[in-house]
Amino acid sequence: MRAVVHAGYMDRVTEPGHPGRTLVAVVDDSLVAVAEYIPADAGDAEIAVLIDDAMHHRGLGTLLVEHLALNAADEGVRELVADVLRCAP
Repeated sequence: MRAVVHAGYMDRVTEPGHPGRTLVAVVDDSLVAVAEYIPADAGDAEIAVLIDDAMHHRGLGTLLVEHLALNAADEGVRELVADVLRCAP
């Protein structure tokens, strides 16, 4: 997972004033998932989710998206938008 997350990504999303919200999941001191939303147009936000291959099909992505959706709604976001990308194995 660390190889997939750009080196400066965590610095960027933890800066004060970073728009939106970022959630991470850590297992045994290893980053296994990242999910974030960034406001786009009025009332909309783009969402991105990255889950370590070994953690797929465990409900982790669903859990993170549910929490992001609740946070986004509290901040006035009415719609989350995502593109689904498939990576070749």
